[in-house]
Amino acid sequence: MILFGDCKDKYCYSIIKFISKNTLNKVKILVFPKNNNNIEIKKIIKLFNHKLDYFKENYPHRNKLIISTIKEKKIKRALSASFPIRIRKSFLKLFNPGIINAHPGLIQLNRGRHSAFWSIYNNTNFGCTLHIMNEKFDDGQIIDQIIYKNDGLCTAETVHHKSNSARLLIIKKNLKKILSNNFLVMSSLKKGGTYYSKKDILKKIVLKKTKKIKVSDLFRIIRGTSFDNNGFYINNGKKKYKIVSKITEKK
Repeated sequence: MILFGDCKDKYCYSIIKFISKNTLNKVKILVFPKNNNNIEIKKIIKLFNHKLDYFKENYPHRNKLIISTIKEKKIKRALSASFPIRIRKSFLKLFNPGIINAHPGLIQLNRGRHSAFWSIYNNTNFGCTLHIMNEKFDDGQIIDQIIYKNDGLCTAETVHHKSNSARLLIIKKNLKKILSNNFLVMSSLKKGGTYYSKKDILKKIVLKKTKKIKVSDLFRIIRGTSFDNNGFYINNGKKKYKIVSKITEKK
């Protein structure tokens, strides 16, 4: 099996640690993005008790050595614990049934960047999707999902943490099926949720000073940006003001 990981994703280490203990030396190749730190990569490699090949590559479909190693080792299974760059169709076709990915969102609803924000802003449920990748971002046939109910009060911090933590849970639940290629896709689920880019979120969180907005809409924006040092913006002519908020329940 070939395994994709990203050391900059703080949830990735625990996922790969579980895989390393439960795949009986079946992982033969690791692929990381080029911006990953070599020290962090070595920490992950040490999780495995056998020799394997690893590569730092953003575009594996262009890397002849990766492709030749896959063919030499007759690798047919592929799993993505985390990988920030879209993997091209020509590379996906090397595996049967393709590359399986654990995505921190419900892809039939919200795809792309900032899934926590869009779950809150669109008032949809949230969670994690195990799916077979296709050439689009966060798309493909759905194998399984973990779904959490949006209670109308949750913040982006809560949604982000629960959705990303669910990636480990869903891989624990399905790893044996992935290794044996013995699983069914959830054909009844609607595919093709809305894809959101960075520009889309800016349209929602950059507000004009003169614009009227409902309190319910503003509350969703505040909840959706209540994470780390994120916030929303007020435009006042040529000046822009960032508002960072914290939500606490008054007792």
